[in-house]
Amino acid sequence: MTVKKLYNTALLGTDAEFIKQVTALFVQHTPAFCEGLVSGFADKNWHQVYFNAHKMKASIDLFAIDDLKEIIRKVEKNSKEEMDVPEMQAMVKKIDETITACIAAMKTDFEL
Repeated sequence: MTVKKLYNTALLGTDAEFIKQVTALFVQHTPAFCEGLVSGFADKNWHQVYFNAHKMKASIDLFAIDDLKEIIRKVEKNSKEEMDVPEMQAMVKKIDETITACIAAMKTDFEL
């Protein structure tokens, strides 16, 4: 049985050193954005939620984290419009859990 990877580095090209550098930057910076997203949501600070969702969107696309592509856009849109829709909590939780799992996998895969 093949396990589906949470992320894909195909968009980064084939230069192994470059891929490792970009992945290291993701691992280094994304937890803070994720933390800001979660705490902003807990505080109903929609500007903070929007800012962090917007910052994370490009990296989610770059690493083809398909499970989050739609969700991050919904969170970004809803927070920009200050809409606390019922599914926001579940979406923020899904983003946090998936990013945490991706980072753990990247640390292992790239020995970071």
